[in-house]
Amino acid sequence: RLEGVDVSVLAAERLADGAAATRLDLCPPPYIELAVPPMPESDVADLLRSRFGPEVGRSQLRRVFEASAGNPLYAVELGRALSALSALSATSAGPITTEPLPVPDRLRHLLAARVGSLPSKDRPALLVVAAAARPTFSLVDRCGFPAERIGAAVASGVLVADGDEALRFSHPLLREMVYGDATVPARREAHERLAETVPDPVRSEERRVGKECRS
Repeated sequence: RLEGVDVSVLAAERLADGAAATRLDLCPPPYIELAVPPMPESDVADLLRSRFGPEVGRSQLRRVFEASAGNPLYAVELGRALSALSALSATSAGPITTEPLPVPDRLRHLLAARVGSLPSKDRPALLVVAAAARPTFSLVDRCGFPAERIGAAVASGVLVADGDEALRFSHPLLREMVYGDATVPARREAHERLAETVPDPVRSEERRVGKECRS
């Protein structure tokens, strides 16, 4: 029906990090394939302030940017949840910075299955990784959890091993969800383990946060 009509089509496919496009067969040549990079922090700040007002604080903007990893969908949903939380607080301009970010249901269902498939006995070790400022295999081991307790998380892609030692969550939002879903006593225990393992107060944020969890 479009014969003789000059038409251009813009198509998008959401992919996991590093994955290749799978539906190029639906785009007849010639076509141009462009990877859409994460938004920089300044653009995320502009997006949130345009949606939720200029009163959004800098610390909130920073936390949303880090948790969303520049994904605009994640950033808007986190910003909406933070705005709702701030509206409920009559004593402060926003949520306490040491509190976990509220992960809204619209984002949770995208990620929960990956964490939910892990053995329950591995959750304390995973929480230590979420609570640590610079998690490593040896740090988790010194906290009382052998490497096999996080092996399933690495195998499933929830955690990524950078080199021989460093650990990180494959997406920062997974860290927020693991930490936020844990009970206060479980978070307190994770921070106490870390505080005992990393005694240097200059390098360890865990000791301070652990004390705040107890208050």
